[in-house]
Amino acid sequence: MKQFIKGLFVGGTIGGVGGLLFAPRKGSETLKIWEEPIKETAATIQTVKEDYQTVNDNLAKTQEIAKTSLPAFQKSLEEDLRAFQFQARPRINRINEQLTLLQQHLENSPLNKTTK
Repeated sequence: MKQFIKGLFVGGTIGGVGGLLFAPRKGSETLKIWEEPIKETAATIQTVKEDYQTVNDNLAKTQEIAKTSLPAFQKSLEEDLRAFQFQARPRINRINEQLTLLQQHLENSPLNKTTK
């Protein structure tokens, strides 16, 4: 285990020195190059977090509104349906009576009787 840790330390040191010696530019130049994209990325991440929170807040509000308004809407719809059925029942009965009369007239019609 000591050999592994020693090798890890030596390899990390050699890699770090090699990176510093063979880097294409100074660290301050690299920092300037990456500074603006890093700031833009951080701003984008912050915007996404805020938008996510806004969506969650609006979802919670929508769920609360649905909890309070949907039962009232359902009750109103059921009452309207019962009223419609109450109003439609006599009309349907009249239509059925008229259909029965039409069937009787057709059965008694001379056109329906076959001649012998």
